[in-house]
Amino acid sequence: MLKKSSELNQTINRIRMITALDKTYGLKFNQDTLYFINDKDLTSFDFPDNLQFIILNTDKSQLPAMLCDHAALIILCSDESAFMNLYQYAEELRETAEKMNHFILQLAKNISENASLDDIVASISEIYQRPISIIDNAYSVMAFSSFCETDTHLIKEYRRGYLDEGAVAMLNRINFMTPLSKSTKIRYYDVDEEAGGNILGYSRNNYSLIYVNNVAMAAISVFDNYDISDCMLAFLEPISFMLSLHLQKQEFYMLNKGSYYNHLLSVITCGVPFNSEVMVSRLQSLGYTVKQYLYFMAVELNASDGKDLKAVSSIAEYVKNMIANSIYLILNNRILFLVSRDEPIQRSSILKWEKSIRSIHVLLGISNAFEDLNASQQYIQEANSAIEMGTQIHPEQCIYIFDDYQIYAASKYLLEAGKSELVLYPPLMKLIEYDKKHKTNLTETLQEYLVNPKKPLEVCDKLFIHKNTLYYRLDKIRNIIGADFESVEQVTKINLSLKMLKYREKSNG
Repeated sequence: MLKKSSELNQTINRIRMITALDKTYGLKFNQDTLYFINDKDLTSFDFPDNLQFIILNTDKSQLPAMLCDHAALIILCSDESAFMNLYQYAEELRETAEKMNHFILQLAKNISENASLDDIVASISEIYQRPISIIDNAYSVMAFSSFCETDTHLIKEYRRGYLDEGAVAMLNRINFMTPLSKSTKIRYYDVDEEAGGNILGYSRNNYSLIYVNNVAMAAISVFDNYDISDCMLAFLEPISFMLSLHLQKQEFYMLNKGSYYNHLLSVITCGVPFNSEVMVSRLQSLGYTVKQYLYFMAVELNASDGKDLKAVSSIAEYVKNMIANSIYLILNNRILFLVSRDEPIQRSSILKWEKSIRSIHVLLGISNAFEDLNASQQYIQEANSAIEMGTQIHPEQCIYIFDDYQIYAASKYLLEAGKSELVLYPPLMKLIEYDKKHKTNLTETLQEYLVNPKKPLEVCDKLFIHKNTLYYRLDKIRNIIGADFESVEQVTKINLSLKMLKYREKSNG
């Protein structure tokens, strides 16, 4: 039986077992106390209103009407053993709550006194008597308790700075850092021993996300074997809030802003739809201004640097300092940069980076400009394709702009699809066959002329021929291909065919 009144929402701060003997001592009743009492002793007291009771009612006798009308809470228990167990459990909960309340106050004091994250985690672990760890949203191990020090796998990950691929795959699979909605609610997953996640024999990871500026910055985990009390687990939520305050301190924020960006960029680049307005807001809340013109830039590392995490990080920071308003994400043997500008990046500015890029022995691919982050996948592919196409067509260069290789990229697609013959312009192919048969170079003449048709003298200088020779060749070309090459349509067909042929030649080695 459960009896409620309008006053039920009272806090329970004390637990008290009372008998008829307590009347002798002048017992004072309080509304914040939960009283355990045998129904036979009820008539010994004149109870004030709005008290809370758990009553042993073995013979199911009628309770005093006055008590039923004015108590805030009455729970009847007909079994004496269950009654005593409930009392002991309630007392344990009270002691736990009292201990945890004291701990939360001590935790607040430690944070205000600028205690280290390791010291804070150690104190949390001491309270829970379980292993505790904090992992950030880039899956780096930020801190762990002494309970974990004998786990060589975790120690290795902590020193290395990030979890291994198997652990990251498992956490991604359960959306560890990406819940459907913001919540510090206690979550858990059962450890997959086959994935190497078992820590010191513990089988479950209970965790709460730590938010900073509405971004899930990290997660605090408590490991157990399904035996930790719900009351103890409930305190993980206020602890995560306290840790949020700690992580927002300026010195930590500056050191870990990169991991915020790392997480957000991983969301942008993974190919799963996201709300671009929310993403822009999150980036800007971290101090990164998303401007009108966006670019993706890919840095391809050499074989030796790509295997050295320290070298990769050093190169990433070097390029970040060179390219204004950029943030990056490290992906295998490439570093992906998101760059944001008020105006389009001029080719002259890009060429100024060449010396710096050569000095660190990397390649840089640059996408076209775009404005909507939801279109990121296309422009990431452009940055990667710029390197792939550029190294084949112009291997001597180190910076490749996708706009220069867009036709080559289309050529690659058509060649791989076996559709190149549909695009190759027949009149041009006729001219190429003529050159092969008569050992002439009219195709080269046409190609150079189309680059700069309004400056014939510059074309002559490039080909080392007289002006009259140029005009003679152009007339001959017209006769061979049976068409003019002055219209935009004709020039486009010729240029597309020339670039496709060049790519085919380069790709065939």
